[in-house]
Formats: sequence, structure tokens, C-alpha cells
Amino acid sequence: MRQAALRDKKPFDYDRPVDGLLAIDRYTIQFRLASPRPRFTATLCQSYAVGIAREVVEAYGDDIAAHPVGTGPYRLGSWRRTSRIVLDKNPTYRDVRFDSQPRWLSFLNGQADFARVPPELALIAAPNGHLAPNLARQGITLQRYVNCDSAFSYFNMEDPVVGGYSAEKVALRRAISLSYDIEREIDIIRRGNAIPAQAPMSPHTYGYDPFFRTVNSAHDVARAKALLDIYGYLDRDGDGWREMPDGRPLVITMATEPQQIYREYNENWLKSFGSIGIRVRFEVAQWAEHYKQSRAGKLQMWFLGGSSTQPDGQADLETMYGRSVGEANLARFKQADFDAIYRRMLDLPDGPEREGLFKKASEIVVAYMPYRMHVHRIYNDFSRAWITGYRQPFFRNQSWHYIEVDGERRAKALA
Repeated sequence: MRQAALRDKKPFDYDRPVDGLLAIDRYTIQFRLASPRPRFTATLCQSYAVGIAREVVEAYGDDIAAHPVGTGPYRLGSWRRTSRIVLDKNPTYRDVRFDSQPRWLSFLNGQADFARVPPELALIAAPNGHLAPNLARQGITLQRYVNCDSAFSYFNMEDPVVGGYSAEKVALRRAISLSYDIEREIDIIRRGNAIPAQAPMSPHTYGYDPFFRTVNSAHDVARAKALLDIYGYLDRDGDGWREMPDGRPLVITMATEPQQIYREYNENWLKSFGSIGIRVRFEVAQWAEHYKQSRAGKLQMWFLGGSSTQPDGQADLETMYGRSVGEANLARFKQADFDAIYRRMLDLPDGPEREGLFKKASEIVVAYMPYRMHVHRIYNDFSRAWITGYRQPFFRNQSWHYIEVDGERRAKALA
């Protein structure tokens, strides 16, 4: 037998005592936990867990980490530890295309049996959230649902302008949040395919309450202006733009990306900032560059989003946890009461006490406003009449193993 001490690097768990993993025999593994972990079995069942072929393990032994084997779009070309990784295109990887309009057209032409309609086409395919009559007559079905994801903007809590925990800094972030027109984002940009977010937790995760309400989603320009006035963000020179309490110019820099869709979001932000007399400029770069800068704490504000990969909402709160700064916690938010609640939740079993702590943690985040949660997206999935058994799993991308195709019915319909 060989015993190895493993450090569980799950992001919401990495500060816990080290556990032990004991290989009993070739078929049995026993875990010995150093402290209660009520959701440990759920962690083991996450969709990103992968199996490794026996022959690979036998061939590489302890050096297996340097020889990854997989079926994804890239494979390891070369690796110089701590300095360089080169990925080569996998020539045997399946063809994957992401263009929205051609994908929808191929579905309408009968070349595809399933399609997820992008927001810009949803008004045609599902006006007011209902299947268009011409599609219904073809036997097409619609599954419309709120996805387990969140779109959000964050403020760098270490930034000298928008960061900090003093009353005037909190007031500035809350005023900016109140100025943002979330309904315009939903109605105009997302074509009605989203709901306002009230808290950090994503729908369909434990801890998410569809009836929970906070001021996070409020749009109140008058209140935003009042906050700025009270805490000294005034237009001292009469040019229509506010200055900092010490008289310096107040200009917000927001990271954005070059794609057309982000120009629509930028326009909404521009109008929102303008409604309260704050200048904003947009720093355009590719997502990867922004992410690198974000991890280093060099962005002031950024709008982005993410999807939940597990059914427990504490993973969403990990983006506000103090010990995750530089990783998941892009806002670099550190608040003792929140961190204490977060750690307490790790040990609690699911139940009323833990549910109450989700709400308390959310209220702290909304009060300090390191993140302005925007929306949870609504997806519109269309399938042909000969498709049965389709179900979109929330915590994994692949759904093909749920689908059955009635080949005979399909052939008759397309004849």
C-alpha cells in the first residue's frame, strides 16, 4: 500500500486541512477527511473529473503529470516547467463551429436537428418567449429556461479611485451601480433573454432563491446623484462632470473587447455614467489580455460573466472570498465578516442555517458593491419533432447522450 497526502485544490476548499487518500487495493480508494465536508461526494462527481487509461498510468508512472493524454482540440507539443507550454492543434478533433446565424439557418433548412438561438434572433424564433407559429406548424419544440450563469461588472477594490472600504468609496460604487440601466440591457441588448440578478448565486444552485430581492438590480438615477452629492463627488467647475471629493478629475476606465456586441454594452454604460455626470473611457483589448491584467489587479472595471460548474452556490461566493484574490476573486474584495461566513458555510450541512448564511453573504456583497451583478441569461433551445429525450444539463456542456433520433420519422420528413 502507498499513502499520499493530497491537498484539495478545489477553489472553495483550498484553505482546509490536508486530507488523506489511501489506496486499499487496485479497486478501492478510501478517503480520510480531516474535518467535516458535507458536499465531499458532490465534489467527486463534478463533470470536470476525468478518467485516465490504465496503459497511460502504467507507462508514465509518477511522471504522468508531464504527459497529459486527451481528446480535446489541442495536445501538448512541448513543456518547459515553470516557463513555457506549447499546444499543438489536434488534427483528429471534431469540427466545431460557433457562428450563430449560419447555425440557425442550417436548422431551418433541415441540415441540423437542434439549435440554440442567439438573442439577436430570438425575437423572430420565439417572440415574447413563445414559439413562432410557423415553427410550431413544423413540429419544432422550444425549451426556454434560465441558465445557471451570471453576467457582472467588477470594481478593483485596490484601485485608488473606485476601490476601498470607506463610506465615500462605497457610495461611488453604489451610485455607479444605481445609474446602470439593467432593463435596457435586458430589453435592447439581450432582446428580453435574461432576468435581473439579485445576488451572486446562479439559478439552479443551492443557495439561490428566486424570491430573494436586493437593491443590486435597482436603477435609480436620482438616488445615485444624491449619494454622490452627499459624499463630495461634485461638479465644482460647472462643466457638467463631477470631480473627486479632493477636487481631482473623476474618470472611470472600463475594460472592454473589440467585438460588436460589446459596443452595445459600452453604449449602455456610457449613457448610465453620463446620467450621473461621471466620465468614462473604454480600454479595448482581447479577452485573454484583459484576463491577464485582471488577475494582476491592473484593471479598474471590467464587464464579463461566467457559468456555474457545480450545483452548490458557494462556488459563486468564492469570487468574493479574500483568500481567492489573484485567482477567482477578480475584484480583490477582502471583508472579514464575509470571509467568516464563507468558512462557516464550508462545514455546515445543507439546511436553514446555511441558506440563511447565503443571504447574509449576499447582503454584504451588495452593501460594499465589489461586483455589480447584471443578469442571468435565458436560453432558447429548438429541436425537430423527431428528437426525443433532449435535456440540457446545467453543469456540463455536452448533452448528446440524452438525445434520441427517430431516424425513420426524420427520413420521411426530409424526403
